Amino acid sequence: MTPAQRAEIRALALALGAEKVAGTRALVAETARRPNASKRRAAGAPPTPATLRAVRDAIRAGEDPLGDALSAARSAEERREIGAIYTPPTLVAAMTEWGARSRPARVVDPGAGSGRFLAAAGARLRAAELVAVDTDPLALLLCAANAAVLGLARRTRVVHGDFRRVSL
Repeated sequence: MTPAQRAEIRALALALGAEKVAGTRALVAETARRPNASKRRAAGAPPTPATLRAVRDAIRAGEDPLGDALSAARSAEERREIGAIYTPPTLVAAMTEWGARSRPARVVDPGAGSGRFLAAAGARLRAAELVAVDTDPLALLLCAANAAVLGLARRTRVVHGDFRRVSL
């Protein structure tokens, strides 16, 4: 992924309201750093109102344009190296339906990525706390943006780290 692609995806997530979700403050700082560079900031041009509207509409329609953009910006080798697998919507729906039968008070996604499972769980389980854990700060920022657009920000928290080592 180029620094320009990273900055553009980051700027879009922030414009969509990612900062409304608990746990994003550190992600905002982390994703502003350019990989393998000094601590200079990568700003990214603000998205146009038409782009924001189109992305919001797609998210509300059940699509994952942010995850798709991140996946497209990274090569298969980059995704494989960090274990990034963007689950197809049909599988997300089936797994969410199965999990929702137990009516959990909290849903934890240990490899949340852009939040496909949490978005589906949030729509299905209207009172559940939603916790997204991932080692990829940019993907978590996208997860937070998806949650904000879907009206799930108040009950969503993102945690940057390895699920096997974080304290929930």
